[in-house]
Formats: sequence, structure tokens, C-alpha cells
Amino acid sequence: MMLLAQALPDIAPPVNYSLVPPWMIFVASLIVLTIIGLAIWYGRRFFRKKQVTPSPRERALAALDRIESEVEKIPPYQFSIRVSDILRRYVMEQFDLPMTR
Repeated sequence: MMLLAQALPDIAPPVNYSLVPPWMIFVASLIVLTIIGLAIWYGRRFFRKKQVTPSPRERALAALDRIESEVEKIPPYQFSIRVSDILRRYVMEQFDLPMTR
């Protein structure tokens, strides 16, 4: 049995037949993923809808319109506090004044 095992040649190891080295495949995939990521980022950044923020005046008028229907339902003192808060917030935002209470 030993004689037969010595007569057989060893099995050759696998041969690397790739034309491109593995490090080049890694670098190329990294570059491709970076380009895809940048394309998605730029696409989301430039093609999204611009959100229009209302001016302080528009926000104050909208808040006053909302509480206008409550003028008959809440006590006058509470209503005046709400109006005062809305106007205080308007002046703070419009003229960049510090908040005082």
C-alpha cells in the first residue's frame, strides 16, 4: 500500500487564473459604491421640493385666525393672554428681540 501511495504524484494546488488582481476589484467596487452614494446624495439634495417657511407675519396671522373662533368660548382674560403670546412671538421673530416675561 505504501508503495502504491509513493508512486502516485501529488495533487497540484489550485491555479489563480484571474486576469485582475483582487485588490483592484476591491478598489473598483469601492469607487463605484462611492459614485452611486454621491449620485443619490446630490439627487436628494437638488431635486427635493423646497419647503417655503412662512414669514413671522404670516405665522402670527394664521395663529390669530385659529383663535378667532374661540373668542366667544373662552374667558376674555385667557383670550388676551393667547393674543399677547402670539404678538410677543411675532415681535421676537420679526425683529430678533430677546424674549422677556
